Amino acid sequence: MKRKIFLIALVALISIASMSFGALAATQLETIQAYLNKGLRFEVNGKAWTPKDDGGNVIYPITYNNTTYLPVRYVAEAVGLEVGWDAGTQTVILGKGSGQAGQTGTNTGVGQSRSNPAPIGTEVPFAVNDILLGEVTGSIKVEEVIRGEEAWARIGQANMFNDEPREGFEYILAKIYVKVNSIEKEGAQYAISSVSFKLVSGEGKDYETLFVVEPDPVLEANLYAGASHSGWAAFQVAKTDPNPLITFGRKYDGTGGLWFKTTK
Repeated sequence: MKRKIFLIALVALISIASMSFGALAATQLETIQAYLNKGLRFEVNGKAWTPKDDGGNVIYPITYNNTTYLPVRYVAEAVGLEVGWDAGTQTVILGKGSGQAGQTGTNTGVGQSRSNPAPIGTEVPFAVNDILLGEVTGSIKVEEVIRGEEAWARIGQANMFNDEPREGFEYILAKIYVKVNSIEKEGAQYAISSVSFKLVSGEGKDYETLFVVEPDPVLEANLYAGASHSGWAAFQVAKTDPNPLITFGRKYDGTGGLWFKTTK
């Protein structure tokens, strides 16, 4: 019975619209009446398991027509199955998929969560809903990361008024590539800059946003659909923090978004 519940949850929830990868097209949604079921317990491979989101909040299953549902992403990860999301075709991808996962991260879930950040050089697709532009889709990758004395040397040369890092901190320079594939508002441009990205400590705390002049090329551009840009973004990080992460496009509560490593 326990195994049956998991199989149902894994396969059937592809139709649930609350996946973290993005919403299904509005024309495909249908209103139903379902219930949060807080009385169920779960086991994975003989061990107790509690589904939680990236923020550590418990995810309760939904019961609908005597069937139990959980977000496909968390169930798949719990049983060791890779899961991805193709925004262009509105497809949930379980397992390796047919794409070049090692290069793009599209079919593996790489870069889609804080627990699974994309390595340097790995391109990750994004889809954001802009209040003025509607849905914007594209891809992002961190091409190169420079840290410490070399980063400060480049920042110091970029502008004589740039401040030295404060006590106990050092600079990180990340060269970030952004490509825009589509913009819902016809004829519009999508603005990208270093402030679109945030540095998060290895312990999970946001670092302050910096206001410095970065070396050329600067990560600042207005892109039409089909255009791309690559430039430097600067951050300050505690010297004792070996593995901070760069994030983009999170929700107001810190969930979702894309996540990238700063070390190889």
